[in-house]
Amino acid sequence: MDAIDAVFYEEVEEDQKLVSAYAFFNSEEGNLVLKDLLKYCYWGAQDPTMLDESDAKSVLATQRVLWRIKAMLNCKVSAGNGEDNE
Repeated sequence: MDAIDAVFYEEVEEDQKLVSAYAFFNSEEGNLVLKDLLKYCYWGAQDPTMLDESDAKSVLATQRVLWRIKAMLNCKVSAGNGEDNE
């Protein structure tokens, strides 16, 4: 795990309902969706030095979505399980 992935993996804790929803990506259909999304997260033929600020932000935003999915697939379930104790 590199330093960037560690930010999204380590100590991630979410409620059971949200964790269960992200479990879709562990299914065969979810795997197809992830493979499709990955196509749009690579630099492609563009040279990163030729990208303007808005292009770089778009690429980073799509990568953050995938990092979030990865984090949710590896997170801990919180003790509260999404219930409000107020």
